[in-house]
Amino acid sequence: MLWERAGSQDEASIKAFIVPKEHYAAAISQRVFNSRGGLRKFDAKTSLFVIKEKTGIEALTLLTSNGSVFPLLGDKYAGDGELAARLFKELAKDHFVAFYRPSVCMGAEKQLAAIQEALGWQAEVSIDYDTMSMDLLVMAGNSHIKTPAAFLHGYTCRAASLADLDELLPLAEAYERAEVLTRIHFYNHATSKALQKSSLAKQLVYIVCHGDRIVGRAQTNAQGIGWYQLGGIFVYPAYRGMGLGKFVLEAILSDIFKMQKGACLFVKKANSTAISLYKRLGFIKTADYRISYFV
Repeated sequence: MLWERAGSQDEASIKAFIVPKEHYAAAISQRVFNSRGGLRKFDAKTSLFVIKEKTGIEALTLLTSNGSVFPLLGDKYAGDGELAARLFKELAKDHFVAFYRPSVCMGAEKQLAAIQEALGWQAEVSIDYDTMSMDLLVMAGNSHIKTPAAFLHGYTCRAASLADLDELLPLAEAYERAEVLTRIHFYNHATSKALQKSSLAKQLVYIVCHGDRIVGRAQTNAQGIGWYQLGGIFVYPAYRGMGLGKFVLEAILSDIFKMQKGACLFVKKANSTAISLYKRLGFIKTADYRISYFV
């Protein structure tokens, strides 16, 4: 169980390891591969560790310069918590890892538990999610995704652009306060604006409008080789119960289907309303997911 820092020579084997897991690991994929599908060049404060075996790569852990950690284990290690913990204890022997201080760690629930135990990382807040996915076959069988409606009860849906930034910001704030911020986080307007601007420039963003007012949003927050990860799905409370969430999701999923990509997301386990909506659209649960925050 020897961890190595990955290099350009490992690109093909890393891709073979990550891509089949993108339905719950698109966030890792986006950070490991560039927009052309090649391995990113990491700065000195970011390290990508892999375990290579005869069958290929069996484990991977990305530690980024901003304190974000993404563990990803193959089947050999993922199903055995004790073995996974021993694996991550080996990783702790690396000088970079020994002195690394995480701010957030995200991935499959059992894998997070193993790396946190092995490295002695005590999370201040942990939130559990279901990861859900919809593949191309399911999309192809949904007529509302293949040909989404443009109007619903007087509401319109369209792709957003940078011109919509200022109008989107109150909705982005409402979403963050309701779904993202924990007891150790504070809302920062400048950061929220920068994130929404980046999403408009680099991701898919769809909005529901009532006249000139934006009342709902769905967007992607990660792009893998074969999958898009959805996030930031939100409709103002006053406009719920009218099918607007389904309306905007069908529109963005149609765009994803045209690009011949699968769609995935993670949703809080307690959010039964959202889970029910995603199941009606055709999403299925794929994994137990966790995000841990540190101070």
